[in-house]
Amino acid sequence: MKVLITGASGLIGKALKEHLSILGFEIVALKRTLNKDNPPIRGEVNWLVNENKLEKYNFDLDAVVHLAGESIAAKRWSTVQERQIYSSRVDFTDHLFNELLKIDRPPDILISGSAIGYYGDTSVNEVTENSPRGNGFLAEVCQAWEESALKYSSNSRRVALLRTGIVLSKSGGALKKQLPLFSIGLGGTIGSGNQFMSPISLKDEVGAIEFILKHEISGPVNLTIPTPVTNKEFTTSLGKILKRPSFFKVPETAIKLLLGSKMATELLLFNQRVIPKKLLEYGFKFKFDNVYDALEDQLKK
Repeated sequence: MKVLITGASGLIGKALKEHLSILGFEIVALKRTLNKDNPPIRGEVNWLVNENKLEKYNFDLDAVVHLAGESIAAKRWSTVQERQIYSSRVDFTDHLFNELLKIDRPPDILISGSAIGYYGDTSVNEVTENSPRGNGFLAEVCQAWEESALKYSSNSRRVALLRTGIVLSKSGGALKKQLPLFSIGLGGTIGSGNQFMSPISLKDEVGAIEFILKHEISGPVNLTIPTPVTNKEFTTSLGKILKRPSFFKVPETAIKLLLGSKMATELLLFNQRVIPKKLLEYGFKFKFDNVYDALEDQLKK
């Protein structure tokens, strides 16, 4: 199977490229370059594949895994940054799929990124792919992002939407940022610590994407461990594995001052109790179905 991956240099994209290549998939990594005078908020996107412009639409592709998008945690959410987060997903996705439809034989499978931010604050309730959209900036972005991807769907083309949770990897993402503090015994809970989190190991993330490629799965798919945990449970597990204390607490007010109220609330204080119902129904086997095992795998010597 020949698969085009966008965002192939990111945490998930890089791991997916390596994983699928080992399995014998033929991978095309799509690199986005931007004209500095025409940023993606209002300008065109230039596509390069192996440093050659995508001018002749004659790629013989079977599938596309679309993971590209501005990091939601890289910068404080100013008005400009919120627009960049939105545009890099929604406008970018529209542009990509318009280009794909110009190929002589458009790929039959599209797997497009999304996130569990779609559900907003779930309170203590478990949510599945059948649950409604929640409230908040990320929920609005995810809905628009998914709607953009679904435009590619047809009787002959399958679209799956990756509602990904917190990806656990010591190489990047939230865990990499937490490790320095936890390693010196200064890690701890955020806010009350009672808010639910829905992480997933990087290995299960890429394994699930492979699984979706190979099975007739369409629509939203939650990519999270089957057993969500509270922030306090996550913190305790991380401290135990590192053999370091984890009793410090970061007050909500401090987090909100540092990141801004909206960003802090949606990224760190919302409850996200998400169940991967569709993956389980289709028979996907998690390598790590609980947070302790997922963390231990990443942090073992």
